Amino acid sequence: MNHPVLIVGGGLAGLLAARLLHKAGIGFLLLEARDRLGGRILSADASGQMSDDGFDLGPSWFWPGMQPAMGNIVDALGLPCFPQNSDGDVIFQRMSREAPQRYRGVRQEPQSMRLAGGTGAIVSALAAALPGECIRLGTRVARVALDGAAVEVGFVDATGVGQSVRAAHVLFALPPRLLEATVSFTPALDTATAGRWRGTPTWMAPHAKVFALYDRPFWRDAGLSGTAQSMVGPLVEIHDATTASGKAALFGFVGLSADEREAAGRDAIVAGAVRQLAGLFGPQAGTPRATLFKDWAADPLTATAEDRRTGGHPVPTDQPWVEGVWRDRISMAGSETSRTEPGYLAGALEAAEHAVAAIVSGLTRSAGPSRGRLKTGNRTMKNTYRAMQITTPGTLDLVERKTPRPGAGEVLIEVEACGICGADVSDIEGADPSLQPPRVPGHEVVGRIVALGENVPSLWKLGQRVGIGRLGGHCNECVQCRQGQFQLCENQSFVGASCDGGYAEMMLARGTGLVSIPDELASEEAAPILCAGIATFNALRKSGAQAGDLVAILGIGGLGHMALQYARKKGFKVAAVGRGQDIAEDALKLGAHLYIDAEAEDAAAKLKSMGGAKAIVATVRNAEAVSPLMPGLAPRGRLVLLGAGKDPLPVSAGHLVVGERSVLGSITGTPYDNERTLDFSVLAGVRPQIETMPLEKAFEAYRKMKSGDVRFRMVLTMKGPTHAH
Repeated sequence: MNHPVLIVGGGLAGLLAARLLHKAGIGFLLLEARDRLGGRILSADASGQMSDDGFDLGPSWFWPGMQPAMGNIVDALGLPCFPQNSDGDVIFQRMSREAPQRYRGVRQEPQSMRLAGGTGAIVSALAAALPGECIRLGTRVARVALDGAAVEVGFVDATGVGQSVRAAHVLFALPPRLLEATVSFTPALDTATAGRWRGTPTWMAPHAKVFALYDRPFWRDAGLSGTAQSMVGPLVEIHDATTASGKAALFGFVGLSADEREAAGRDAIVAGAVRQLAGLFGPQAGTPRATLFKDWAADPLTATAEDRRTGGHPVPTDQPWVEGVWRDRISMAGSETSRTEPGYLAGALEAAEHAVAAIVSGLTRSAGPSRGRLKTGNRTMKNTYRAMQITTPGTLDLVERKTPRPGAGEVLIEVEACGICGADVSDIEGADPSLQPPRVPGHEVVGRIVALGENVPSLWKLGQRVGIGRLGGHCNECVQCRQGQFQLCENQSFVGASCDGGYAEMMLARGTGLVSIPDELASEEAAPILCAGIATFNALRKSGAQAGDLVAILGIGGLGHMALQYARKKGFKVAAVGRGQDIAEDALKLGAHLYIDAEAEDAAAKLKSMGGAKAIVATVRNAEAVSPLMPGLAPRGRLVLLGAGKDPLPVSAGHLVVGERSVLGSITGTPYDNERTLDFSVLAGVRPQIETMPLEKAFEAYRKMKSGDVRFRMVLTMKGPTHAH
């Protein structure tokens, strides 16, 4: 049987790749050699069995402030997380004949986070959304061969029987070194590719962990964090491994080499580790209720002979992972191949996203003949449609336009709702002289596909409800797109500005700019999320703030009312900053823990008295309102700007430098970012507060929005059918 895509490896990268392909409507089959999913992610109970409330024998931590991809998917999947315990003193053990030294602990920066239930929770959540028939466990791939237009993959199944499958493309979600050592290629890999794979260390492969489980975390009673460093061993780095549910444990990395561990044996290593813990944390540590030991170097599905001899961390690179005859037939998506976070959980996500984006782009380029036709089901579209058009700057006129036919890569959308955004002001008032009328504004668009042009990705179907925001679709060809920075595409269209927008009954859109709309959201609710929602959600994601941190939201308007909701749902301590008491009640209802009236008190001083804000998200354009808040940033805090004002922002360079503070501008985001925002909104119950008006009253609605007389977003709805009866 032929498959569009075959995924080899069921760890985090493989599962995310499957999720992305499934959402894109692209068929896949995932093969995993183990009898479980997760790869190096393994959360186990006291008996060593997989558990949904276990201890992490593989990776434990992620850092949302540095790795937003992990924070995003954890949010999107609705997975609870908690900080690694660092409260209390740390211990340093230099020599066996010297008493361990105790030092005052410091707050981790950035904060290490863990998933409640163990890192395996993300594996379970991703797998639960995939069709079971598309996943095969216990299938060890042994050979790969080119066979005309397909790739034939041979494997041994769980019963020991050899089988093969064929696919148009194979995505390897494996460590490159493991792949090179265990799978044969026909024709053979070129020397450069094989050498590069073999020379890339597999993260975790040389390491081993020991866990000691207790009835309670007694070390905390003594003011200890559970963190220790040792030059004696056998454990060289020790941490508190207590779970979110309160199951107490300490764990440590074993400082012996793979060969030394093999010679010593499990029992001796564990016994030595328990004695060491008793010497560091007291006699109670010497009587654990259970112990766990995981030696990844002894796992043939993780480590090779080379991994036993050499370790190290893989280095990020932009060099291609596949060259020669295999370049367009296989992709690499293991964490070690990440261009940003190789070896980490976040690296697995980045590598998978990058690989799938390239696969989807390739399928788009090789798509079949034209499907563009102005029909949907048994209904034939009218020859014309209504639109609110900018004929002269500052005005909107209701006009009748000829219904267009979508070109290559485009779809025709029958619009159901379109939000009116503050950014529409510059479009309608003609702030950019290069954008000449007539034009149709509006970039918060939700509707249904009624026609498909050539080479539109197969995930988009006739009748499907989709949306598009300000970023109208990337080109997949420029330098930024080739680096995966689709939001920075050099040939990006801007909906409502460089191309016609959604103040209309019909609209053309690039397929690369579309997002799928969840069934749980009405079109009127989804529309503002495509701009105001993603802008504020992404700004908070980039802010560096973590659960429990103080975050200030400046401005309680169309953007601010969304930011307050997202900030509260993300677990921040939320301060709303506005002008006047008339919006105080709204701010608190939307999620703020407190409201600061900048007209009645010094808002920066108030924030400073609370320890300073880890982040200030400015949703207003007025630089005079933003600048006075800067002193309220905590050391290493970040000001995130959303309002695209023209005035310069006065900032004290000394204030930034001395406190290592920063200022960041934030654009909306990619279609994938938009879908994650929509998913989070559904899961967390975040909704925009809207007023609606029909299309023909768009100019009245626009003036009402412009005057500030809207609570909190204005949305146009399209009344009346656009098809013949």
